[in-house]
Amino acid sequence: MDLSKVTSKCGSKVNMKHNPGGGQKKIESRKLEWKVESKVGSMDNAKHKAGGGDRKIENKKLEWNAASRVGSMDNAQHKAGGGDRKIETVKLDFKEKAEPKVGSKDNIEHKAAGGTKKIETQKLNFNEAATSKVGSKDSNGQKPGGGDIKVTKHAESQGVTSN
Repeated sequence: MDLSKVTSKCGSKVNMKHNPGGGQKKIESRKLEWKVESKVGSMDNAKHKAGGGDRKIENKKLEWNAASRVGSMDNAQHKAGGGDRKIETVKLDFKEKAEPKVGSKDNIEHKAAGGTKKIETQKLNFNEAATSKVGSKDSNGQKPGGGDIKVTKHAESQGVTSN
């Protein structure tokens, strides 16, 4: 294999003599000095002392005078009624008392019939009785023409060369 004529991709040799840079930068490490000053006018009232220390918070137990609303005790002796009612649970016995509808037992000894009928299975022959559409068999004996011409394939398309 001869690799002497191999060329690079388009434009890949344009910047061939480039030397990567970098490494000349230095990172400084020095201590930062911050000048911290108060906001404008914030030190004007620096010697202020909060007042209000002469106030005393009292801790008293509250006394509640709980009284009923006007007229709410008028019917205090009332007892709710309806408690003397008793809910009974009775087992229902439908099976013992149930009777058939009127006339439903008149035909009790009836037996279903219809089992004497026989269903026959018979193969149907449509091929023997079926006929073609009108005029569709008129050209039944026709043979296609043009069969005497022989088509040959081209030799070049098959990959064979002639002398």
